[in-house]
Amino acid sequence: MIGNKTNVFRFLLLAFLLLSALFACKDLFGPLDNPVDRESENYQGYDTILNADDIKIVYPANSRIAGAQTTFIVSEVISASAYQIQISSSQSDFENNILFDKSDYNSNKINISTKNLSNSVWYYWRARAQQSGAWGKWTEISSFLIGLIGYTITYDGNGNTEGSVPIDPNIYLEGDSVTVAQKPQGFSKEGYVFDSWNTKSDGSGIDYNGGSTFIIGSESITLYAKWHVLSLWATGYNAYGQLGDGTYSDKSSPVKVMEDVKAVSAGYEHTMIIKNDGSLWATGYNAYGQLGDGTTYSRSSPVKVMEDVEKIEAGSDCTFILK
Repeated sequence: MIGNKTNVFRFLLLAFLLLSALFACKDLFGPLDNPVDRESENYQGYDTILNADDIKIVYPANSRIAGAQTTFIVSEVISASAYQIQISSSQSDFENNILFDKSDYNSNKINISTKNLSNSVWYYWRARAQQSGAWGKWTEISSFLIGLIGYTITYDGNGNTEGSVPIDPNIYLEGDSVTVAQKPQGFSKEGYVFDSWNTKSDGSGIDYNGGSTFIIGSESITLYAKWHVLSLWATGYNAYGQLGDGTYSDKSSPVKVMEDVKAVSAGYEHTMIIKNDGSLWATGYNAYGQLGDGTTYSRSSPVKVMEDVEKIEAGSDCTFILK
């Protein structure tokens, strides 16, 4: 009698162990009467190891959105037949506070009008994909902030002659932090040196150096390149006034000649100077009329020769001028 009870107990224990094993397999591989392939099981609600192609929110994720229309994007899901997006006003009670619910569209991105959402309020959204007629698990909930008005940062070269101005594609909301662009490589203005970016074209506004930050207010901003002019300095032999400092004395240290200089070309004993306004000036030896001022007298200070000059080339005792 005891032996029979022992056998029954052993049988019941074995049956329990077998059932436990079956339930464990169900948790790992899904219902045994409805098997799914490994590629799609991540989207059928089963707990599996996350693969690289798991559905994830791409945009917006913890974003500040400007404008009444924005695009919500989730990662592509292999063989997905549909997607669903929900927007809620509550993260803790998502189901009962849904403001937007869109199902069955067959793209992983959708344009959604946010014009009925309030400004400066955080909202929450989630998405899921459908495979083989079954919906997968929801993504983790992400948040975004709506701003009905967006502001831009525009860069103006303010007369630059080389290179391109930076482009800031961002849309900012009031209170956002803006990082100022660095001066691009090759960005220049002939006869000038770049100083900084300024909020006014005449340089009388607020200066911002590249890499600095500021908080945007309630309007778009244009940042203008701020330039300072080049000044001309000279040193050396000056018997004919070719240094242009008003004397005929040699100089062993540079002396300032004039401001606002665009280009300069030195001959044997005369100097030709173009200012930023295109005017041509000359100083130095002039026995052959190489200064072009209508005389053959040497000059110790620059004299104005003509307007609208593009380039000059001073030879030994002659000058070529390109208008």
